[in-house]
Amino acid sequence: MLNQFLLGGCLAACAGVRGFVTLFFLAYAVGHGQIDVGSVNPVIKPFLTGNTIVYNVLMVLAIIEILGDKAPVIDHFLDALHMILGPLAAAVAIFTILHLPDSLLNYVVALVMSCCVSIPLHSYKSGIRILSYAGYYGNFNLYLSFTEDIMVLASLAVAMFNPGLSFLGTVAIFYIVFHQFKKWRIRLVAGDEIAAQVQADIRSDSEVMEIKALKKMKK
Repeated sequence: MLNQFLLGGCLAACAGVRGFVTLFFLAYAVGHGQIDVGSVNPVIKPFLTGNTIVYNVLMVLAIIEILGDKAPVIDHFLDALHMILGPLAAAVAIFTILHLPDSLLNYVVALVMSCCVSIPLHSYKSGIRILSYAGYYGNFNLYLSFTEDIMVLASLAVAMFNPGLSFLGTVAIFYIVFHQFKKWRIRLVAGDEIAAQVQADIRSDSEVMEIKALKKMKK
């Protein structure tokens, strides 16, 4: 039972960053024997065993999620949409591997774990993104996106072999890496003081306010 919670925690963390990628990986793992079909929740089992439609849909959504996160403007839209879809994907992923004595308890635990892990992680990650794509700002978001892909895929791969290590490592590494990106963001935006003064006439009010706020954070 402990492995169920540990694996569920890892899935929730990954879904908080890449919801559809996590669900597709889960479907792939079940379909290719990495996760025993007998350990899949009976309610979810029909959707993951021999159901090519669900498999293909999740694959397409995962590809859109990864590629769309690299495109300016679209990435912000997907990130906002993921605030809702991420916790739902996390809850489904957790529910898939839960086998508690009380069937109702499976739903409750899945929702609670999803809210406690995926929502805080996604919120923290979303707060790091830079709204502007001027100069190096676009590269910052692109580097962040590729880093998220690598961390999620690596964590999911490790989870298949060691759920406990994966859960603890995933949460710790995610927050450490995101914290480093946050510090880089502050230096990048707040350090643009000269450009802000020179180009004040072409900057939007929201960008100027963001720079001022980040300068205070830097102090």
